[in-house]
Parts: sequence; C-alpha cells; structure tokens
Amino acid sequence: MEALVIGGTGPTGPHVVEGLLRRGYRVTVLHSGRHEVPLPDCVPHIHADVHFRETLVAALGDRTFDLVVAMYGRLKLTADVMAGRTPRLVSIGGGQAATLEPTVWGAGGRCISAPPPWLGRPRRAWDHFYAMMHEAEQAVMAHHAAGDYVATHLRFPPIYGPRQLADTDWSIVRRILDGRRQFIIADHGLKLETRAYAENAAHATLLAVDRPAASAGRVYNVGDAQVLTMFERVALIAAALDHRWEVVSLPYELAKPFHPVGRGRTHQVLDCRPIADELGYRDVVPAEEAVPAAARWLAAHPPERGGELERQLNDPFDYAGESAMIAAWTHAKQAMQAVPFPDYVVAHPYRHPTRPDEPWQPPSRPVGSRAKSGDS
Repeated sequence: MEALVIGGTGPTGPHVVEGLLRRGYRVTVLHSGRHEVPLPDCVPHIHADVHFRETLVAALGDRTFDLVVAMYGRLKLTADVMAGRTPRLVSIGGGQAATLEPTVWGAGGRCISAPPPWLGRPRRAWDHFYAMMHEAEQAVMAHHAAGDYVATHLRFPPIYGPRQLADTDWSIVRRILDGRRQFIIADHGLKLETRAYAENAAHATLLAVDRPAASAGRVYNVGDAQVLTMFERVALIAAALDHRWEVVSLPYELAKPFHPVGRGRTHQVLDCRPIADELGYRDVVPAEEAVPAAARWLAAHPPERGGELERQLNDPFDYAGESAMIAAWTHAKQAMQAVPFPDYVVAHPYRHPTRPDEPWQPPSRPVGSRAKSGDS
C-alpha cells in the first residue's frame, strides 16, 4: 500500500509517517524541503512548492497512491489534483476562528458550548482567510460526493509541541528563560481555547486512516480532550520550568503583552465529541502532561532571538514597557479602591430563621468575609 503525506515534517507529520509505516504502508513525503526532520531512511522525499497546481502536478508526475494525507499547502487545489490519483484522501484544515463572525454570534462572541464550526459560509468581507478555508473544506467534500475518492476532513486547532511554527507558548517560555518575575495575563486568564498536542493530532489522523468506512464523508473537529484556561496553561509551563512569578491580570484591552498568547478574548472551544464517539479518539498524551513536555522542549530548543520563527509571533518582548504597564495598573487600582462604593453582600433568597415566622433578613457580611463562629 502506497501512501503520500503532503507536509510530513512539521510537529504532527512525523508521527503520522511513523504510524503509517507501522501499519505497513510505503510512505512518501512531499514538502518544500525547508524544514527537514529525521525520518526513517525508507521514506523518500519529494521537494516541491505544493501551493501551485503546476509545481504540484510536475512533482507527482503520473504517480498514484492508495492513500493521501494532505497536511500542508492549498487544500482546495490539492483536492482537485488528487482526483484520479487516489481512492482515499484524509485532509487537514482549521477553522475554529471562523465561528467568531459577529453576524453569527452577536457582539458577545461565540458561546462556549457551540456546535461544530461552519454554521454558515464565512463572509470574505469579515475574514478572507477563513472564508477560503471553508471553501477548501467544501471542495474536498464535493469530490467525495462525486465519487472521486473517499474523503475525511479533520479540523485542527492550534497545534503545540516540538517543531511547531510560531508556537505561542514561546512567548511564555522566553519570559521565564529571561528571568521575568511578573507576567501579564488578560482577564485573569479565564479564556478557554481548544488546542491539540502534536501527538494527539497525529493520533486523530491515524484513526481516520484506520476506520475508512466510519469516517467516510465526515468532518471532525480535533483537540485535546481537556480544554485548559489560559491561566492553567501559564501555570503548568511555569511549574514545568521550575519558575515562580507573579501573574498580573489586566483587562484584555490593556493586556497588550499577552495578546500574542491570547489572540482574542472570546472562548474558542470546539465540539470534539463526534470523533470520540465515532472513531474512539482519546488523548495519547493528556494535556496536563503535554503542556509541560512542550514547554521543556521549547526551553531546550529555543528559536533564534529575533529570527523568523520568533518574528512570526509578533511579540516585541518589550520588558520595560511591560513593567511600566504593571506600575501604571497598580497605581490605577489604588486610585479605584479609594473611590467610595458599598461592598457587595450575598443575598441568599431563602430564610434562615432564628425564631418561628421570622421574616427574611438582608445579609450583613460582605462577599469574601469569614463567617463568625457558630454561623451557618
């Protein structure tokens, strides 16, 4: 059985290649050649720019494959080129941010327990990139419906782990390595975001390969089963690198140093139940183990300071500016706390009488104050 992996040298690809080899496939990888990683000697490489029809077709020649796993390039183009070259296509795309379109969710942003993305066609006027991703996904499914091949499409969230480009965790790890003792976070780090550790994403891909009948014509969201808050992620990374710092919470609009990590303030949680229910997906590496492992790898393999990978984050690492922000915020909080305003007191709706027929009494303790001995 011949398999072609388009991409194959990023964070997820090598795990997919190794999994296919274990399943008895003869695997070829097709990629640009810019990011070589150690792969078994039995895996030939085809180097070409897969973003253009002419270079992709020229690289493939008249070759056909029993399976194609398309993890890189322009999927809409790949979907067309692979018609007639393979009976089975597993494609990888994204799409979670497309669910944030204001006309779909309203000014408050998407709800946490939202159904899978693509409730409607994303408008190019809102986000050209995600509209094109949607079109690519639809192109794959159109070829499946036409019988050109059996297709399964996987929607990947942000991937983290070794070799990931522009890994936002580097914004956290570098500050730890640089000895920062304060870290700015937005909105107490309460944002939830689905992410996937590279090994977990590869496992999901191989499940689609293993179960072609069950996954035929299906589109699955992929992500770690445990969705962490931003605060939990920061805390896990700091603990993994044995670092202690003060986490300073600012409103999102003011927490500019955190924007390269948070990338928006609304929750981005995908419904990943279908791939668990239909294909039996379970995390290979739980998030509470994966996040520290990824952080330790980043610390041991740091991107070049100011290099391409770091510039992709668009993080200025302006520590003087961060310290000035924290000082200004501390001053602002002190000024706010000086403004007279009544403390909030919890008003329990049920009576707690101390004598028969005693009417409801308003509470007397502010929120957070300790109950006196004997209170209940």
